[in-house]
Amino acid sequence: MALKFTLLADPDKHVIKMYDVDGPLGIAVRRATYLIDQSRVVQGAVLADFRISRHEEFVRKASGAAKRAAS
Repeated sequence: MALKFTLLADPDKHVIKMYDVDGPLGIAVRRATYLIDQSRVVQGAVLADFRISRHEEFVRKASGAAKRAAS
């Protein structure tokens, strides 16, 4: 699937700390997905932690909304 948006990898944890999703004691990372528009405003977010299905559902809804908006 070709995506029309950028995905972010954050190996140095700069963004993780900025969005306060650093795990307990700074050891792990909480699973979080943010939908950020071109103006850099957060339009939606989900913390999935142990419920990966919530993360997947959020991404599917966001990508479906983006497809409908582009049509």
